[in-house]
Amino acid sequence: MKKSLFALALAACFALGASELETLEKECNDGDMESCYKAGLLCEDNATSFKLFEKACNGGCEEGCLSASEIIMQEDSKKGIRSLEKNCNAKCTICCGLLGIKYSLGVDVEKDISKGITYYDKACNGGEELSCSMLADMYDKGKGVKKDEMRAAVYDKKGCDITDELASCYNFALFNYNSNDKNKAAQYYKKACDLGKNKNSLFMNLPEFKETWQKSCDMYELLK
Repeated sequence: MKKSLFALALAACFALGASELETLEKECNDGDMESCYKAGLLCEDNATSFKLFEKACNGGCEEGCLSASEIIMQEDSKKGIRSLEKNCNAKCTICCGLLGIKYSLGVDVEKDISKGITYYDKACNGGEELSCSMLADMYDKGKGVKKDEMRAAVYDKKGCDITDELASCYNFALFNYNSNDKNKAAQYYKKACDLGKNKNSLFMNLPEFKETWQKSCDMYELLK
């Protein structure tokens, strides 16, 4: 019986155990693109990883798109940037976010703050939380742009409303509190407090996030 292309590709991924290979093969062939992506991460051969990431990307897994572009980037930064731009235009929000970082800092490309902001904005509106936070921080502190607290608040609100990012909710609540809109402040402090109760949150083990969460809950109790 002829082996599937996926099975042949996974033969190069000797970091995986046989049973895990079989599971990933079945799940990927059944349409689980995350399994293709995970297999690509565990492969030690770049060419095989790329095929798996590309398969995942074509199936709608954003992480696969990003990882495929990063492999291209290792060999040719210009082609890697073009790959990221193509994937960003195909609605890979994390690819847009990485382009925002690269253009804002001048990594692998000529530094272009305006272009970086454009990509951050696209990623933020697509639900990529880091990009909303990066834009809010840039405008709040005047990093490479004219300081603009109102615009920072706009991105904090997006970060909270679109991506449910705890720190963005807290920052927008604080903005409203300082603007004497106590009702709206209470609304966003409550949301930040509620988000922090999610024990599976990626960041909740970090001391600064725990502190932000506690402040949010305390302020909500004060204002409600």
